[in-house]
Amino acid sequence: MILSSAAPTLWPVESRYCSKTGCGREAAACCGFNYSQRLVWLAPLAIEPIPSTYDLCERHASELRVPNGWSLEDRRPVQVEASLLLP
Repeated sequence: MILSSAAPTLWPVESRYCSKTGCGREAAACCGFNYSQRLVWLAPLAIEPIPSTYDLCERHASELRVPNGWSLEDRRPVQVEASLLLP
């Protein structure tokens, strides 16, 4: 029996794109709705597409606005600029 120390082969990941009409940017987040709570949420892009969510690019996710009376819950991790970190 021959053992190999090579790293396992990973299947190629298919690129996903923003769901907004006319936008061809790569998806960076997913957006979902909870109608009974009048809640829109943003989360990091899931590894596999989720049928009840929409993929959005970084620009459209950051500019997302919700209707009056609705709440937006951003579940994406907070990114801190490197220049703001202590030396």
